[in-house]
Amino acid sequence: MLLHLLALYATFQGCYSDADQLTAAKIPTHCNPSSTILFRAIGNIYPDGNHYVKVELGDPPLQYLFDFDTESHFTWIQCDAPCQNCLPIILFNLSMITND
Repeated sequence: MLLHLLALYATFQGCYSDADQLTAAKIPTHCNPSSTILFRAIGNIYPDGNHYVKVELGDPPLQYLFDFDTESHFTWIQCDAPCQNCLPIILFNLSMITND
């Protein structure tokens, strides 16, 4: 099953490329705030329980794995720079879920 993710549309709408043909050389460097790019989704619901896309950001590029949520159109990454007054990273804790 091949899923495509419409991601980062707020940043890249209009910079469209077919997910099977997407290469760094084909992504325009002049994308505007109303641009879109399609990414190939990787993963499966069973047994992994997630879908994600591989994205390279920065110069030099660093690879990030973005889990995506179909109920939201926002995404973010934690910067690698020394951080002052940054938000703490809160990881999901499955043991906190109750079955009331």
